[in-house]
Amino acid sequence: MASASLVLSKNNTQTVTFGLASQFVNGAEWKVADRDLSTPYKITLERNLTQGNSVSNDRVSVRISRVERNATTGKPATASVSVLVSIPKDTSVLTQAAQKELLAMTSSLLNDCANVGATNAKTSAIVSGSDL
Repeated sequence: MASASLVLSKNNTQTVTFGLASQFVNGAEWKVADRDLSTPYKITLERNLTQGNSVSNDRVSVRISRVERNATTGKPATASVSVLVSIPKDTSVLTQAAQKELLAMTSSLLNDCANVGATNAKTSAIVSGSDL
């Protein structure tokens, strides 16, 4: 089952809390509370898992998006970041540790704050295809 909330660091001193909004067969969606429906701030996780004996990879997509409305024009503007994680079925060479290393390097590349320790625990869930 998906976590009831995800608390992510946006800088060294501030966090954003996303509450579970919906859960579906292959994923879940979390949203920041108290925002207008037309301007969501959300995280969407979708899994595309293959059969256990398949030679193809499982895929996990994580997308964080935020919509704001221009006060002058009334038009919405959307910003988003998407990450697609491809997880091999053959983990004899590319172990979960190697997969977590790739996630850690991606986090490091995109990171602009030192306060990311709490988010590191999610890498195990991502590479195993589990709920966050």
